[in-house]
Amino acid sequence: SALQTASIVCGLPYTFVLFWVTQALLVAVKEEAGEVDAERKSLRSFLLSTDFKKHGFFSSAGDIVIAMHVPFLPMARIAGKLAGKDSADRFTFVSATLAWVATLMFIILSAHEEEWMMISASIYVLMASWMGFLRASVRKAVGCDRGNYFTDVLSCMCFYFLALPQMEAELETVVASTNPDGSVVFQNIVVEKAA
Repeated sequence: SALQTASIVCGLPYTFVLFWVTQALLVAVKEEAGEVDAERKSLRSFLLSTDFKKHGFFSSAGDIVIAMHVPFLPMARIAGKLAGKDSADRFTFVSATLAWVATLMFIILSAHEEEWMMISASIYVLMASWMGFLRASVRKAVGCDRGNYFTDVLSCMCFYFLALPQMEAELETVVASTNPDGSVVFQNIVVEKAA
């Protein structure tokens, strides 16, 4: 029983790697066939980077540490910006805080009974799905044609502490304005380079 559990636990990370490899292969085949433009717009920074703001190698290290420990803060700021607000979204802040605290609480309770870990994992997957929805919305706001909701959820599930600062940095490149009908429109900020 212990050997079987160990083999499952050791093999689980490779499952996510296989998902990403399969997704990448599918996209490469579509690009080769001409179904998808190979030169379509991508995000400004790479997910596994530590320089999302392009200010130096570790310019985003503080944001990564904050996102790792209190992910509800960047989630609320991102949701607020996507809604066209200058401040964090209160509903996202409160509900994400409750979900994160519940996740941590059930992890602690799992020291007494293992079943609590399944509840904690379920809440974490829901939070990662929510972060994936935010990431998909950010991609749409900045005009990124690469990626899909599945890869957004996987990115947030495995690397939420990198995905959240990346999303915030990407949203710094656009300005939100509200139409008379209440919809939010994003426009790229034109940055002129010094001569």
